[in-house]
Amino acid sequence: MGRPTSPPWWQSLLVSFGLATIGVGSPVHASIITYQLSGETILFALFFYQVAPTLLLFLVERLLIRRYGVGVALALLRGVLSGLAILVFLRLVPQFLPAL
Repeated sequence: MGRPTSPPWWQSLLVSFGLATIGVGSPVHASIITYQLSGETILFALFFYQVAPTLLLFLVERLLIRRYGVGVALALLRGVLSGLAILVFLRLVPQFLPAL
């Protein structure tokens, strides 16, 4: 086995989009539906809470891959995903168990 190759740019972009959607975008989507926002407010919110974090995560991941290699970038990505999973779980617990 040789040295692992870096993933294509589109795979990194999809992972960044998923992280931004789960970590940052989902509360924004819920508030758009709850408060019935419309027009320019939705575009503004989606850009700053969906597109901007996606691009930032994408650029950071590609920088980490170039600088430290695929193994370090994958380890950091797993850590971020684990942290986001815990945060999403903690955000959902009061919704389904109101007594807590």
